[in-house]
Amino acid sequence: IWFGAQASRIRAAKIEKDISQTEILSKKTALKTKHKQLQTELDYLQKNLATYKTENKALIEELFKSANKSYESGLIDFFQFVQSIQNASQLQMKYLESLNQYNQLVLELNYLTY
Repeated sequence: IWFGAQASRIRAAKIEKDISQTEILSKKTALKTKHKQLQTELDYLQKNLATYKTENKALIEELFKSANKSYESGLIDFFQFVQSIQNASQLQMKYLESLNQYNQLVLELNYLTY
């Protein structure tokens, strides 16, 4: 009887070990999937930020300069000036939102890695 109880405890311990190993594998798979997803998002945002630096940054600066010069010279009224500044600001805000998203993803990736 004593050996039967011992054998039952051994079987139970093996089952618990198997369950634990399965949970570990499941969590590792989930982490790998999350890492790949974040990396894909990060790559996408990197491309967006690169596009901004090569194309949109100069456009935004030109919109601000043009709006100021046009308003100062009287070519546009105050309402048009505000619209131009607002358009440039919205483009700049989109960049800053993308940059924030990028930084958040980097932090999350670093957290998953360590």
